[in-house]
Amino acid sequence: MATTLELWFDLRTPPELSKHTIQDTYAAALDMCEWADSLGFQAITVGEHHTTEDHYLTSPVQMAGVIGGRTKNLQLRMIILTPFYNLLRLAEDLAVLNIATGGRAIPVISSGYVPREFDMYGVRTEDRVPIVEEAVQLLRAAWSGQPFKYRGREINIVSPVSDPPPRLVMGANSPLMIRKAAALADGLSPAEQGMYEKFREERIKRGKGDPGPFPRQTPSFLYVTEEPERMWDVVGPHWLHTSNSYFRWAQQVGKTVNDKFPAVETVEDLKRNPGYRVVTPEQCLQMFDELGEDAQLHMNPMQGGLDPKVAWRSLKLFEDKVLPYLNNVKYTDNLLY
Repeated sequence: MATTLELWFDLRTPPELSKHTIQDTYAAALDMCEWADSLGFQAITVGEHHTTEDHYLTSPVQMAGVIGGRTKNLQLRMIILTPFYNLLRLAEDLAVLNIATGGRAIPVISSGYVPREFDMYGVRTEDRVPIVEEAVQLLRAAWSGQPFKYRGREINIVSPVSDPPPRLVMGANSPLMIRKAAALADGLSPAEQGMYEKFREERIKRGKGDPGPFPRQTPSFLYVTEEPERMWDVVGPHWLHTSNSYFRWAQQVGKTVNDKFPAVETVEDLKRNPGYRVVTPEQCLQMFDELGEDAQLHMNPMQGGLDPKVAWRSLKLFEDKVLPYLNNVKYTDNLLY
């Protein structure tokens, strides 16, 4: 079966759950990226949130640069909350990253939604959608190598000029952002799978071609082990922490619960959700068989501040007992998460 492989990191290290240090988390993430690069993984994705007690990653562009220095082939996907950036500086930083890593930078231009982040930066939440739209237009102009106007100023050139420029993807969690992504971006990273079909329809309607169906994906919360029942007790509290964190943020802005981050109270609740799987290598292979061709694997090895040593056990077992039976690793332009 052809399979696309990706690692995802938010680098949370909640003090109440993690006995290791933040430095341990970052060091392990870099080692894991190097490991994934050597095995033919296509991409890593790093997230962004601010002013969190669990130390969620705040600087995805900088982190992607460090990962790029440790790897040769991995696409460097960054969820960028653009309301919190100077957009001209962002254009420069992304161009440098793209040039230095041989064209591997893929920014996911997103709006953010957590109120206290906007309070921290002194940005109004009602301005976030216009800022995202402005960001995409500004980045395209900045990377053209040509003069352009920006906020009434004449910009002669934004250097260095990356040729080709980074591929622009937009994050979306509303019908409005889906329509804007179809009009402005090269791809979509939807908050929920159902949003993707609306993006696809809008792209076709605009004469931009069919980007293809939403790929069949493994659960984002996946741990491979020979002892599933025992390991649920280990990984479960960390996954519960992550799910509840996102759920609380969504509640603050009146959003409904999605399948990926449900309202749960116990680890037993998570066990009943198909998005959370602790499986044996044999069960993992069966899952790939059920997904069929063009499956996409997304692993969050240290999700919720899981101990790096525990995360490594799952990755190594995947390498030894699952990866050899995946016929080939497939690269795709339609990599989503």
